[in-house]
Amino acid sequence: SQDRQTLSGTYQDTQRNQGKWAFSPRGSQSEADGQALLPDVIRSSLDNELPGWMPVRTPKELIADCPQSTPGFKPWVVWGDFDGDGRRDYAVEIRSADQTLLLMFLNQGSEFQRVDVDRGKDLWEVLDVAKNGATIPDIEKDTKQTVGADTVLGIACGKSGAAYVRSGSSFDKVWFSD
Repeated sequence: SQDRQTLSGTYQDTQRNQGKWAFSPRGSQSEADGQALLPDVIRSSLDNELPGWMPVRTPKELIADCPQSTPGFKPWVVWGDFDGDGRRDYAVEIRSADQTLLLMFLNQGSEFQRVDVDRGKDLWEVLDVAKNGATIPDIEKDTKQTVGADTVLGIACGKSGAAYVRSGSSFDKVWFSD
C-alpha cells in the first residue's frame, strides 16, 4: 500500500494568485541538479525525513535517447496536476540509503501530501508526464485507458515503461512497454 503524510510549511499557491510560481533556489548545486525546481517545503521534508537523499542520476547518453516533454527537464523531477484538482503537484525519483524511491507530493493548497508510490533497487532512468486525456496502453491487460489527470511516466530508455495512473486515492502502476 502507498504511504501518505502531509507536509505543512510556508508554501503559497502562487499559481492561482499571480499566474506564476515563486521558487527560492539554494545555491548553485541545487540549481545544477534541479533541486531548485522543488518548493522549499518539499526539499525540507526530504532533507529531514530522508537525510542524505540524492536525485537519481541518469547518464547523459541515455537522456539524449529518451523522450521528454517537461519544460526545464530534469530526469528525476516532473510536475503536473496528478490528482486532478487544478494545482501543481510534483513527482521525484530519489536515492535514499540503498534504494530508489518514487514519491509524489500532492498540492493541498497550503501544504503537500506525500505519497510513496514505488520503491526498489533501481526504478527508472527518466520521469515524464502524460497529460490529462492521454491514452495509456496496458500491455498486461491488453487494453488502453484514457487518463483523467496528468500521469507520471517512469521510463527505462529503450527497455520498459510504466504509468502511475490515479485510481481513487492511490496510484496504480500500469506497464505500457516491456
